[in-house]
Amino acid sequence: MNKIILATAAALALTVAQAKAETATGEIISIQDDIVTLQTKDGQQMSFKTSDGTTYRKKTLNKHHKKKRGMRGPADWTYEPIAEEDDWVEIVYNPKTGTGDVYEVDTITVYDD
Repeated sequence: MNKIILATAAALALTVAQAKAETATGEIISIQDDIVTLQTKDGQQMSFKTSDGTTYRKKTLNKHHKKKRGMRGPADWTYEPIAEEDDWVEIVYNPKTGTGDVYEVDTITVYDD
């Protein structure tokens, strides 16, 4: 019985924590150091500050025929930024954090072009 109560309390705590977060979707118009400026569908510009705690995800279309890749050596590796200008993204942020004009980012999800 205690396990059920603890599981319910944990689920409720996670739900309450997520209820405080808000989501903004749009196109990145500029990236300056750790400040990302987003333009939403309705033309509004919002600024967000990334930090070491920001989580990045990338959503891509699933392909039916996946290619197998072998091990690549370090000389073959290239750096590709997770979010760039002109990317369509979804940003999850808490409106209570930040300065009022610039909000701290919890999660950035980059959608496949």
